[in-house]
Amino acid sequence: MSKFNVMDLPVEIIILISFFLTIFGVVYIVYSTRHKERMAMIENGIDADFMKPSKKKGNLLKNSIVTIGASIGMFVGYILEDFGGMDEIIYFISTALFSGISLFIYYFINKAKERENEEEEIYF
Repeated sequence: MSKFNVMDLPVEIIILISFFLTIFGVVYIVYSTRHKERMAMIENGIDADFMKPSKKKGNLLKNSIVTIGASIGMFVGYILEDFGGMDEIIYFISTALFSGISLFIYYFINKAKERENEEEEIYF
């Protein structure tokens, strides 16, 4: 009976195992460090509530608008490449352009919502 030798394993399996072990190690270190920091703050009487992530309103709206803009950009890139005879770089250019335009649109939508919230606060 032969002994188990690591060198007999395919390289892909070793890389896969190493990848997941690395991810586990990083996640473990992050959570254990955060726990130790919070416990030290509680022992010293410091309020640990400021470490909670703030809930940003509008992230879902922003992400959806940017995704729609990127999709439109990919579609326009396809049209320009297929029917316009342009190079494949047009995919990147049109995706970046329409993503930027969608962020610009989100800015104005967000600004209008902030104005509405300020007006509601004035009346109440």
